[in-house]
Amino acid sequence: MLMIHREERVMRILIIGGNGFIGKPLVRQLNEQEHSVAVFHRDKCKAALPAEVEEIIGDRRELGNYRGAIQEFAPEVVIDLILSSGKQAEELIETVRGVGSTEGNHRLKSVLPRIVAISSMDVYRACGVFHGSEPGPLEPLPPCRKPHQSNQTHSATAADVPPDMSASFSAAEILP
Repeated sequence: MLMIHREERVMRILIIGGNGFIGKPLVRQLNEQEHSVAVFHRDKCKAALPAEVEEIIGDRRELGNYRGAIQEFAPEVVIDLILSSGKQAEELIETVRGVGSTEGNHRLKSVLPRIVAISSMDVYRACGVFHGSEPGPLEPLPPCRKPHQSNQTHSATAADVPPDMSASFSAAEILP
């Protein structure tokens, strides 16, 4: 089997919280696509990560304390699977600002890596409302425009989400 060295990998991607039901298949798929992947998590998981995947062990609530380890990995993309507040988003931006601009990463054009925040929190809330363990009504689905005449799929954008629905939009990208 041919081993791909770190420098030959496609993109450097840090995944925060990569051991859950979204993270495990995401890590596996990104690794199979020959990206250089590091997972930031609390402790070694019982299910082993692929051998090529690096680990940064730490507490998400103290992300800033791990800036050195994150800078050493020098991600071009950070995928945060456990982002749960505006304060955490601000801390994430401050922690990763400039980490990709090291000597080891000449491809990064910005001092801030691309940040992708993915959350399943609204799914859990909707399930709780449905079963009576969470207060309030179910949130209405955002309107979806019909795709063009071709077989193209439609990707929701911030413009597709009404202002009162922005908090329940379950996947967002924070642009530099």
